[in-house]
Amino acid sequence: MRNLFVLACFVFALSLRAHAADEQTVTVKNVSIAKGDVSVKAELQGKTIHLWCSTSGPFCAEPTSGEYSMVRAVTADDAIYQDCTDVVLFKSSGGTKKKVGVYCWLDSGDCYMSCGSPLNVETIAFPMRKAVEPPTAEPVSKIDKPAAPALGLAVRTDQQTYRMSDKIKMETQLLNIGSEDVYIWDWDLCWNPARGLSMYLTTSDGSPAHGDFLFDCVPPPPKEGNAYAFIKLEPGRFYGVADEIKVTDVVSKPGEYDISVTYNSFVSRSFIKEFFKHDPIAKLPLWTMEQPTITAPRVHIVVKP
Repeated sequence: MRNLFVLACFVFALSLRAHAADEQTVTVKNVSIAKGDVSVKAELQGKTIHLWCSTSGPFCAEPTSGEYSMVRAVTADDAIYQDCTDVVLFKSSGGTKKKVGVYCWLDSGDCYMSCGSPLNVETIAFPMRKAVEPPTAEPVSKIDKPAAPALGLAVRTDQQTYRMSDKIKMETQLLNIGSEDVYIWDWDLCWNPARGLSMYLTTSDGSPAHGDFLFDCVPPPPKEGNAYAFIKLEPGRFYGVADEIKVTDVVSKPGEYDISVTYNSFVSRSFIKEFFKHDPIAKLPLWTMEQPTITAPRVHIVVKP
């Protein structure tokens, strides 16, 4: 009996040490709320991370700027968001820690939209017809090998000069510049800091520009059997979106700016293989995050007062 008690204490001590090791300090820098979604931009060990929660679910709160303790969710009540790394933020106050909320850590590396090998960025300009070799960070068998990349990305705006009170009408298009069919997930064409379509504005000296809005679309995971969720692009065909964006959403003052747009899929090949193994899309040349990121040619704009 004594041995069992000692063993229980030992296991409990180990669990406490593991929990302490899993705890990380993050600094919340920016928070935005749009359509019931809370998006948090924070800093972890000098790197920017993105957290998200839905106000329609439990334990979703808008944290104020400052320092928090972040731990991975370990209870069933805190494991709210499927196919994502759930984390809990705590705020220290008077020697105690108060639970603030539960969030999906978008760029943790464990989400369906953020797993896979590190991104390999490559620019493909129109009308070049060149296949880019897939990244070699991880060995891929012939059966699971993604389709050879054959997409180009183009962005254009309705004009070059705007005022701070204007809206930018922007078209973003993916074009199949290869000789084989390519399938893309429909939700890939939404704006997010890490996946899907990502937009970055820089000034004439290369400094990053920021506006009032955080483009933080978080799509739901694909559902098996929904054939319309995947778009077939035959050679020479394109698929795109048209957006109307407030100038103040992307820049804070007049000046000259370059708009850079990248595309990288939210879904991984392993996710499709595990959850869609009986679906036709598992055997089709679907564009996934294992492919290199595509960068569109920059668009230059001038913003006046």
